[in-house]
Amino acid sequence: MLILHPREVSFLNTPWKNVTSVVVDRAATRIVTDVSDAGPHVLFADCPEQRVTIRVTMDIAEDSILAPALGVQGTLAFATAPTGVNASRSSVTATAVITAVSHEVSLRKGAVRTVEFVAVSADGAADPITITDVSGIVGGVS
Repeated sequence: MLILHPREVSFLNTPWKNVTSVVVDRAATRIVTDVSDAGPHVLFADCPEQRVTIRVTMDIAEDSILAPALGVQGTLAFATAPTGVNASRSSVTATAVITAVSHEVSLRKGAVRTVEFVAVSADGAADPITITDVSGIVGGVS
């Protein structure tokens, strides 16, 4: 999932400004495969263990010594819509833990902060990412 210029982003109910992108990636941390005696190709594949990572990139317009702390867990929420109107607007939420904070400075991009998270499932079975259609709801991210 790639969200360019999300309308709203917050972590621990604190709004984050100047966010340029939110990326949600999924990767298998364990892959199970099986082949049959009939040939060399995989007959069965499964990903019983998965990791969902979230990367939030934002422009920094001023000196910033208060970067988010590693290991902090909370609700990360952002809203997006394919156009500037509320049609097809979605709210995405996840309980997430900060795993990395990095900074980059360049003449082309200016100062950029990237915060990386691992999304945490409520029970280990449920998808840690919740997407809700909020097209008809007035207001922002819940």
